[in-house]
Amino acid sequence: MNYLALLPFFIVALGGLLVLLMVRNPARAGVAERQLVAAPAEGGANHLVIAGTTLAILAAAIGTAVWQWMNAGSVTPGPSGATIALRQEFFHHMLAADWFSSFFTVLVLVAGLVTVITLQPYASQERMNHGELYALLLFAVSGMVVLVSGVDLIVLFLGLEIMSLAVYALVGMRRFDLLANEGALKYVLLGAFSSAIFLFGVAFCYGATGTTRLAGIATSALGGAEHMYLLVGLMLLLAGLAFKVASFPFHMWAPDVYQGAAAPITGFMATAVKAASFALFLRILFGGFVSLGLTWTGVLWWFAVATMFLGNFAALRQTNIKRMLAYSSIAHTGYLLVGMAAAFGPHHGGIAAILYYLAAYALTNLGAFACVAYLAGPGEARVTLDSWAGIGRRHPAIAVAMGVFMLSLIGFPPTAGFFGKYLLFSAAMRAGQTPLAFIGIFNSILSIWYYLRVVVVMTMRTPDGAPVATQSRWGAGLAAGYAALAVVWAGIGPLTLLAIFPGAQSLLNWAHTAITTLF
Repeated sequence: MNYLALLPFFIVALGGLLVLLMVRNPARAGVAERQLVAAPAEGGANHLVIAGTTLAILAAAIGTAVWQWMNAGSVTPGPSGATIALRQEFFHHMLAADWFSSFFTVLVLVAGLVTVITLQPYASQERMNHGELYALLLFAVSGMVVLVSGVDLIVLFLGLEIMSLAVYALVGMRRFDLLANEGALKYVLLGAFSSAIFLFGVAFCYGATGTTRLAGIATSALGGAEHMYLLVGLMLLLAGLAFKVASFPFHMWAPDVYQGAAAPITGFMATAVKAASFALFLRILFGGFVSLGLTWTGVLWWFAVATMFLGNFAALRQTNIKRMLAYSSIAHTGYLLVGMAAAFGPHHGGIAAILYYLAAYALTNLGAFACVAYLAGPGEARVTLDSWAGIGRRHPAIAVAMGVFMLSLIGFPPTAGFFGKYLLFSAAMRAGQTPLAFIGIFNSILSIWYYLRVVVVMTMRTPDGAPVATQSRWGAGLAAGYAALAVVWAGIGPLTLLAIFPGAQSLLNWAHTAITTLF
């Protein structure tokens, strides 16, 4: 058995333990904490060493995951002459290494790496330069790797909990901020309920089929398993999953948690956590419940409509940029659910669209929250629209980057967001979900107001009073700049008929390749 395919998980998990060993002596923790209150930059050298180690761990894991993707390219001819991608399964067929898991593994690892860069030197300035910050980040990513590789409901639940427990703590890492404390507490309590609901769903599925393996559940469902118990299990699983992706009616935690968490951590949640949760969505629905597709497609149809309208209408009223992006994230969950509802069909075109959209959305949101981290100021005091007036004059490069991200979230060409929405809505139309596609297009038009409002405030409004100096947060600026270039690059590539930008074009090709091992 070739356990090298699981190397990204081992690198990140053992890396998290290594970072914990690098944390300061616990006997000095109380002294260090008091020093940190008086002088936030205290211990910055140790902080940079731990951050650098974390970056090296994530870079090694990314390299291993890319190598795994390249080696998964070996194929065997099928009966009809078509090629069939090989998939390795481990631990009694509980974990799988295939193109699908490799795609999401690379995505969450890159999101983690960008988050670590954005935290420099934000974490020291915000009194978050605790070594456990990076250990928790690595543990969260390790849970995501398990989550995207699992093919058994028990293993998927374990991956979900490893990820969730680490993210709960990351939300509360700004220990001296009441909003962070409130957000972390709400997230823990509501997350515990959602986990219990998900576990009840697992129990019902096991009672109906006698197995927790997705392949076994799919076989039992086709063979006439206890249909009512299986439907109840499916509905409970959907409810638990809807919480993790912040879908209506399980979205209520997102605005407070996104506002309370540090901006780089919020970006990590809005991208890596969402991507891993949608990978779980796809694994469960298409790995175990594809025979019940007509049932869950109807449920997701209504989830998508309600989520899009709620997210966009609520975002219209927000003056806090982090809360606006939180409701924006809810709306984008609705767009992704459009792809989920359209994915059940002969061609499964919506699945590749979902994978591309998740990658494009991750680039966009990581960059947007990097801009927020750069401009927020001490204690994130400047995260309201009014405080961003005149940013275009004081920080033109950040204003341009934020403008690119807002255009991408709208779906304006030539950004990655435009091509992602085009893929989602066109897949919905091909699947016969034309009304749902038009509802999505209407909501995209509705979102223009609050996204462009940010651009207008930055470029056309004069700041009140004397400009306030922004602390040097070079990591956030670096992450925002590269993310802006990547968003434009990934959007131009698929639009050029001659594929002048082959790297961007290959992102869509990777998505199409990844879904071949999902079924």
